Amino acid sequence: MQLNLIFFILYNIIFLPTTIYANEMEYTPMGSKKIGNLNQNERLHIPNWEKDIIKIPLNYTEGEHHPDPFLNEDSIFLIDKNNYKNNMGLLTKGAIKLFETYNNYKMYIYKSHRTAYFSDEVHNAIIENGENAKLVNNSGVKNSKISIPFRFPKKAIEVMLNHKFHYRGRSVIEYSRDAIVVNEKQIIHPPLKTIISFLYSQPNFNENENIWAQFKQINEDENILLVNDVLDKTKSNNSVFNCDKGELCYQISGKGYDFDYNEAHYPGRENIRTNGQYDMFNDSGEGAFSSFNWSFDYYKEPQEKYIPYNSYKVHSDKLNYKDILTPFFVKPELLRYEIHRVWIINAELKTGKNHVYKKQTFYIDEDSWNIVAAEHYDKNNNLRYVSEAHGINYYEVPLYWTTLQVHMDLKNKIYHAEGLDNKEKMYCFNQNIDFSVFDRVKPEIYHDKCK
Repeated sequence: MQLNLIFFILYNIIFLPTTIYANEMEYTPMGSKKIGNLNQNERLHIPNWEKDIIKIPLNYTEGEHHPDPFLNEDSIFLIDKNNYKNNMGLLTKGAIKLFETYNNYKMYIYKSHRTAYFSDEVHNAIIENGENAKLVNNSGVKNSKISIPFRFPKKAIEVMLNHKFHYRGRSVIEYSRDAIVVNEKQIIHPPLKTIISFLYSQPNFNENENIWAQFKQINEDENILLVNDVLDKTKSNNSVFNCDKGELCYQISGKGYDFDYNEAHYPGRENIRTNGQYDMFNDSGEGAFSSFNWSFDYYKEPQEKYIPYNSYKVHSDKLNYKDILTPFFVKPELLRYEIHRVWIINAELKTGKNHVYKKQTFYIDEDSWNIVAAEHYDKNNNLRYVSEAHGINYYEVPLYWTTLQVHMDLKNKIYHAEGLDNKEKMYCFNQNIDFSVFDRVKPEIYHDKCK
């Protein structure tokens, strides 16, 4: 017994620090492999990860749209109807379906840059979470803060929770528009202002209060949507309120993710996406996680795929919305795809559960933990909806997050573009937003101090 104790002490003194150091040399702070791949073909090459890889353009002023740090790069490869079958191993199933559906669909492949990195504070929190975070009831977390809970996920649900909690700043104020495109017709909706306070990422976060984020969205008529997004839905559900200008708020259903078809889909968006697809996936409503069986797709480690990345071109304030919104899909020449490694997660609807999707597949970037692509199957198990998230590093923070999401209905051949911000005020991160902004007794329009 005494010899075992001595061995344990010696192991922890001599070997364990070496193991930890080796892990930190091998993996990024976010848990992805630092080393890229050995393929020297530029369109197939994944570089090693480095912090602060972006050289911020000299013409950038904080508060403005973000100039493209890769402006001088040209695409290195084009995938179209003539050669997509030769590249199917590196394409998502959704991308393959797009090529099969549209003869004029294209993907422009660029040199890969692993630009997902964060501040030292966020990196250190992720490392700490990796040692302390616990999965709760297959839907929530504890002993976690600021960013992803599971640096080295062992379960598919942990990968999805990493997407849920990946760092988006302590708060964000978004200005954007949505659009529906039906053939040549562009239906561009009025601007929205969205205010989100990520309590989970703030220094005084208290997980016992079970609210990780507060959400407020204001339309042009100054009607307000309020959401308290809870940390653990086995304790309580999200609370959702509609508020008329100058009037008290009234509570609406929190089921927005699943159950009845019309209730699940986002009003006014032509039933192309559900409420649960805001930010590509969120667990709004009672059944987001519990209605599905979650699993890894064959491989239990990230796989190489062509995915949207470093989408500064489509983020440009020099573009008009009509330049972006072409029939059937966003103008391919404005989009950038790179080879990166992604986790592939399947969600199969449980027997006896009701949802508009029978199956879903999500592709999660190993560096940023953003869902970058998704596929949604209808009740007949047909792949009908394909979604993509085009992201950038908001390098003034820094953080990697979406600038445009696109949800495509391949049956009706229409799509929903979400987060159009080219002609809107730029996103504003890390403002101090008082709790009263989310007061449902006396809802007020928040006047921010963004530049």
